[in-house]
Amino acid sequence: QAYDGHQATAWAVGQLERAARDHGARQIVLGGGVSANSALRAAVRERAARLGVPAACPPLSLCTDNAAVTAAAGWRQFLRRGADALDFDVFSVLPL
Repeated sequence: QAYDGHQATAWAVGQLERAARDHGARQIVLGGGVSANSALRAAVRERAARLGVPAACPPLSLCTDNAAVTAAAGWRQFLRRGADALDFDVFSVLPL
């Protein structure tokens, strides 16, 4: 099945609503790289208003993307020790 951003947003906001109701949330805070998604931001704000709680979304300039963080870490590694050979091993976790 193809990825459908609208379905993913609807699912995530539905889960958020359920958790907010189950735990008596007094506020909803959206954070991380996903908080840059304009459709998700709008849907969270709308659902929070329907639930009668405020929603906090950081300014877009503060919504970091994991790819940007990874690229920055890679750049620092490159500056420290230069380029790796093309046959280097791949690691899922590297010390920074």
